[in-house]
Amino acid sequence: MERKLFFRNISRTKTVLLGLAFTALFGLLDFYTTPDIAPSVFYALPVAFTAWYASVYHGFFISVICVVSEYSVHTIWPRYYENPVMLYWNLTAELMFFFVISYIVSTLGKTLDSEKSLARTDPLTGTANTRYFYELADIEIKRAQRTKKPLTIAFIDIDNFKVINDTYGHTEGDRLLKKISETIKGSIRAIDILSRIGGDEFVLVFPDTDFERAKQVLTRLKKDVDDIVASLGLPATLSVGAASCSGLACSVDSLIKVADNLMYSVKATGKNNLKVTSVGSVCDSEFSKTCLPENNKQKVFPLG
Repeated sequence: MERKLFFRNISRTKTVLLGLAFTALFGLLDFYTTPDIAPSVFYALPVAFTAWYASVYHGFFISVICVVSEYSVHTIWPRYYENPVMLYWNLTAELMFFFVISYIVSTLGKTLDSEKSLARTDPLTGTANTRYFYELADIEIKRAQRTKKPLTIAFIDIDNFKVINDTYGHTEGDRLLKKISETIKGSIRAIDILSRIGGDEFVLVFPDTDFERAKQVLTRLKKDVDDIVASLGLPATLSVGAASCSGLACSVDSLIKVADNLMYSVKATGKNNLKVTSVGSVCDSEFSKTCLPENNKQKVFPLG
């Protein structure tokens, strides 16, 4: 999850173990300090840590352990109470205090995660929005430049989408967008990036994928989408353009521009097709650093 920062790769089990370790540490601190110092201030830290990085229920568990730890210290070094019942009253009050901390911290963490997710994803399809797409795509472009591995960006447009909205209604259009995005997600790898960047337009990034492999993947993906759309009884097809760059210093914008132009070429020649090109390494270093097809020669592979 986004809020895990340094602990993002630590499992919940290890998080709880860390919480227990912190509890033991503060238990020793409680043992060696005078009764004048309130230990709940220290015990609240592992409770909050576990609730933030694991869950509210794990925070409750650590809360109980903290109270047990404090009670154990009291049995070794009894504190004086005029009424012995006050000890149990204080421990119960601290347990409730820890429970409240767990709930507040966990809820705050979930809220922050939700806000970050909303800021990065398209609310209808759950895919990356335009801003987040460019962040992820830039990372992949830089990785491709560093590793000299191929990378492909594909631009997808839904044919006849306006007609579907006008004829069947926007609710049916939204359902179509959801179905298409779900189908695409199911047809790509976890490392691939899918984003909705327009009303009926999607863009895909395929790391470590040259134009030959891109053609195979996109052909299969288009068939999967065509089958789903046919089952819905809607007159929608896909026009797809894709540009591959084999370890060259190409920018995200330049690849999108080439892929977008190919997609419009498909739409201009009858729609419902796929074209893939290999982009060369001739770059305009004086102005925008964009890459152009090498010697203006594109390898285009239409389906039909």
